[in-house]
Amino acid sequence: MAQRTFELSGRGPSARQLFVYGVAVIVASAIIVTLLVAKSTGRLENYTRIVAEMTNVGDGLPARSDVRYHGLLVGTVNNVVPATFGKPNLVHIDLDASYAAAIPKTITARVVPSNVFAVSGVELVDNGDAPAIRSGDRITEDTTLPTVLFQTTISKLRDILFATGRGRDDQTLGVLAALGAATHDRRPQLLQAGAQLDRIVNQLNAVVATDVTTPSMLSALVAAAEGLQQTAPDLLDALHRAVIPMRTLAEQRAQLDTMLAAGANTLGTTRTALSNHIDRMIVIGKQLTPVTGVLAQTAGNWVPGFQKLRTLTDKFNEGWVFDMDAFNLRANLALTPTYSYTRADCPQYGELKGPSCFTAPLIAVRPDLPEVLLPQNVQPPPDLVPPAGTV
Repeated sequence: MAQRTFELSGRGPSARQLFVYGVAVIVASAIIVTLLVAKSTGRLENYTRIVAEMTNVGDGLPARSDVRYHGLLVGTVNNVVPATFGKPNLVHIDLDASYAAAIPKTITARVVPSNVFAVSGVELVDNGDAPAIRSGDRITEDTTLPTVLFQTTISKLRDILFATGRGRDDQTLGVLAALGAATHDRRPQLLQAGAQLDRIVNQLNAVVATDVTTPSMLSALVAAAEGLQQTAPDLLDALHRAVIPMRTLAEQRAQLDTMLAAGANTLGTTRTALSNHIDRMIVIGKQLTPVTGVLAQTAGNWVPGFQKLRTLTDKFNEGWVFDMDAFNLRANLALTPTYSYTRADCPQYGELKGPSCFTAPLIAVRPDLPEVLLPQNVQPPPDLVPPAGTV
C-alpha cells in the first residue's frame, strides 16, 4: 500500500498522486499564462507584417500607434528601428489580415497627427490598383506635393508654438500676453490697420502675379491649404472645432473683461470691509462661541422640532383656501357660563384648610350681566335688522 503522508486514515491521495496533481496544475497554469501573454502581445493574432522605410517620423511613433488607410484603422505600429548611417527609419507595421487583402502593395506611408492632441500615427496613401500586400513587403515614404506641404505646415506650426510657449519657471510676460496688452482698447486702430494691410496685400499680389502660368505666393499658399484639406480633412476639421471656443471667447471678450473687473472689484471691496472690521469680526466670533455650544448641546431637539414644524405647516396648508386667499378652520367652540368661587372649591390638605374656605361664598352666585349684554338690549347692525312686524 502506498504511503500517505498527509492523510493517515488511508482515504486520501498518496504522496505520489499529490505530486502528479501538483505538476499537472503547474503545467496547466504555465500554459494558460503563456497563452495570455502571447494574446496580449498580439502573437496569436493573424497579422500581415510589413516594413515602412521612412525618413521623417515626426515627433516619433510609439508602439501601438494607429495605422490608417482611407481613414479606416487597419493596424498598429509594432516598433521603430532608428536610422543609422544615413539609412531610413524602419517602421514595423502589423496590418489586420482581414483588411490587408484589400490594400495594394503600391501604397506609401506618411506620418500624420491621428487626433487633435497631435498623437502621431501612420497613414497609408493609395497609389492605384495593384496586387494585395503580403507579409515581408517593404513600402517607401510618400513624397508627393500634398505630403510635403502638410509636413512643412506641421513643422512651421510646431516652431510657432515653441516660440510662443514658455516654461514653468519662466517669469517673462509672454508673447500672447504682450499682444493682449498691446491690443487692449485699440479696436478702431486695429480695424483701420487691417483694412490698410488688406489693400497692400491685394496690390502686392496683383504686382507679383504678373504671369498667369506662375501663381503668386498667396495663390500658392491657398493651393497648399486646399491640398492640405484634401489630404488631411480630419485634421482641419479638428482645428476648426478647436478654434470655435477661442472665437467665442474673442467675440465675448468685452463681457469677459467686465465680469472679471466686477469680480476683482467685489473681492477688493470684501477684503477692505473685512480689514476695516477685523476687531468686530473677532468679537462676534467670540460671542458666537456660547451660542454655538448651546446649539450643539441641543442638536438632538432640532430634528424633532423641525418635524413638528413641518407637520404644523402641512396642516396649515391643508386648511388654506388658495382660491379665496383665506383660511378655513373647522373648530368646536363651547361657551359655558361663569360661576363664582365657593367654599367647596377651596383647597384642603387633611385638617389644613386654605383661607378661601372661610372667606368664599357658601353658594355659587351668578354675576349680573351688564345692561348692554341683556338679550332685550341687543342692537343688531342696520343690515341685520329683521323686517318690521316679524319680531
